[in-house]
Amino acid sequence: MRGKSKRKNLVGIVILILTISSIIQVQPTLQKLPYAYFYLYAKIPSDSYGVDYFNLIKQQLRFIGIDLKITIQDPFVWQNELMTFRNFDLTIIEINQTEFDPYLTNYYSENGIYNVFGYDTSMDWDDELQTGRNEWYIQNGSQLYPPDSNASINLNWEWQQYLMDKILPGVPLFTKDNDSFSMLAFNMREARPAIGNRDPCPLRPKMSIGLAVRKAIAYAINREEINKIVHGSSYSIVNTPVYFQNSCLCNPDIIEYCHHLKAGRYFIDIAGYSICVPPDIGDMNTDDPCDRDFTNSISGFRVVIALSSIIFSSIQIRKFLKK
Repeated sequence: MRGKSKRKNLVGIVILILTISSIIQVQPTLQKLPYAYFYLYAKIPSDSYGVDYFNLIKQQLRFIGIDLKITIQDPFVWQNELMTFRNFDLTIIEINQTEFDPYLTNYYSENGIYNVFGYDTSMDWDDELQTGRNEWYIQNGSQLYPPDSNASINLNWEWQQYLMDKILPGVPLFTKDNDSFSMLAFNMREARPAIGNRDPCPLRPKMSIGLAVRKAIAYAINREEINKIVHGSSYSIVNTPVYFQNSCLCNPDIIEYCHHLKAGRYFIDIAGYSICVPPDIGDMNTDDPCDRDFTNSISGFRVVIALSSIIFSSIQIRKFLKK
């Protein structure tokens, strides 16, 4: 009888240890989907790092059910494509900040000469403002002087957060210690059936399908991996839509599109492309799944619980072995 009791106790301890292991275990890696919900078309000049970027991005997007068709073009043909034909979904541009413009008006304004993203005021029209909210930020913020005053900086930070969260014209990528940075640009024009779709998401009507797709792509891209493979991790990752070296104008608390495949699949699902029910993301903040304080607090809590349980199990095993 005593032997049976011992065996039962040992089995119970082993089960407890296995349970603890499951608590601290990293969640299984999501697998590439065997099918694609839709295709996107990327165009890039042959003389750009973007060729290497897109070869990696193509692999990364398959995890959320997007297949990427890449066309490498002569630089002159590519420039003509961006400004004239605009028959693309994704491209990579270099934003040069040779002139001090906190809003990079030429890029992000409706009538900006480098507005390859296709932003127009109909995307976020505000009846009270009688223009798009993004356009209102740019036009009014540009008139505030001096540009480094608290009022100017606060409004600029607010605009950056709005642009990257509610419009998302592209994903900032890298900089190499100067006043320029690369950006994965989205063609948000309505002519693009997925990435520019203005219809409301079936499962989140306050968000457009196009914005959900853009967010899904932003979370699926692994910038750390790209930086490591292409640049040997020598470049710096950028999160803001503007980049001024050693400047207080870069919003330090802006939404960060970290590599988060679960969030990427969530946004693909709410856009209506998956036949599955949206995955349960628990208490994760879907407005900013990469919130560092939340992620760290949850991870820290799990580690504390796991370590406490392991110590308790070790004590029980020692007691068992001494009997």
